[in-house]
Amino acid sequence: MSVIHNINYRNGQSRLVGRDITVGMVVRQIASDGVDTFCENKEISRREVRDALKYCMNEGCVPAFATFCEGCRKNPNYSRKESAENFWEVARNFYDKEFQEK
Repeated sequence: MSVIHNINYRNGQSRLVGRDITVGMVVRQIASDGVDTFCENKEISRREVRDALKYCMNEGCVPAFATFCEGCRKNPNYSRKESAENFWEVARNFYDKEFQEK
């Protein structure tokens, strides 16, 4: 799995191993740019994106950790904001579209 979290880095948000890219950033950016463009712009692999989406859609942050991505509705700082998104649903939609084995 390419996703880790560290309370001392990025406020504990889950992120890609060895990168300054949070799971929330992946979800937000692929929703606007698409997977291939995001991978090209950030110089990351589709596997890393797949792992981030899988982590998010399976809500890996919930049982494992109490710090949630900025902009995600699970984050108490965003839960009532109109701009908050259900990242896990967005992640599931893109995972199913891009990575689900047929």
